[in-house]
Amino acid sequence: MAEIEEIGRFLTAGDIECDSQSCAKFISIPSSAGRALRADTRPVFIIPAFCGSHMQFLISRLMYPCFIAHTRLVAKSINQVASDLLRSMLRIQKRGPFTIVAETWSGGLAMTLSRLLASAGHDATLFLLQGFPDKMKNLLPPKESLSKLLINTLFPKSRAGHEIQNLKQAISQLPDGHDKALIERAAEAILQSLEFLRCYDAREKLQHELVAIEVGRLSRLTANEINQITEKTAQFIKSDRKTLKELLIDPVVPATINAEAPFSWNTY
Repeated sequence: MAEIEEIGRFLTAGDIECDSQSCAKFISIPSSAGRALRADTRPVFIIPAFCGSHMQFLISRLMYPCFIAHTRLVAKSINQVASDLLRSMLRIQKRGPFTIVAETWSGGLAMTLSRLLASAGHDATLFLLQGFPDKMKNLLPPKESLSKLLINTLFPKSRAGHEIQNLKQAISQLPDGHDKALIERAAEAILQSLEFLRCYDAREKLQHELVAIEVGRLSRLTANEINQITEKTAQFIKSDRKTLKELLIDPVVPATINAEAPFSWNTY
């Protein structure tokens, strides 16, 4: 539960940095390049599944300034979030090419943002870390069971209480000592992210380069599937790490992003 509280704390801090006029924005986060933007470098835009607290190792090894996506609970749809993120990106970097990194449940949002960038005439490279949307959607239960699954996963001790019907009720029954406000913020963000992925619908091919990096032993993805979703170059890299957590601390991941984003050294 401490990990859930930490997610809630990270998200609450992000809420403070967002203005009331938008449901999502990119927030500066320290990388090996620091926070400062320079005229001869372009940033990396990271879209985490829920929040970026678990991606610190990866971010700390990227040699470009990094910005991490934050979504408020007021967001109503994946398209609304992508539109606000697009506006936030263009305030930070005026034109492409852009570098976007997404993982697991945020792959659908990243692809939606990629299509908006293409429609606006901007080039980009998209990195998906175990985040191929169609594969991830197949892991989700029916819509009516999603909340119950989340309750059983986050609050396993509540399984015996069949009367528990929603997250608020499950959180209210936690013992004293937990920060229930932070836990509720984290749980609602997780549910929001999963529901947005469910709504993702890929009808058009991407117009950007795509790099998919997956845990080899867990991956059900094929190179042909990746090539079919983009008109541009696609790469498929299988990591020998055994879990997603291990993938996010695999030095191959930041090395690949650093190497495959050479345009970041171009001037604006």
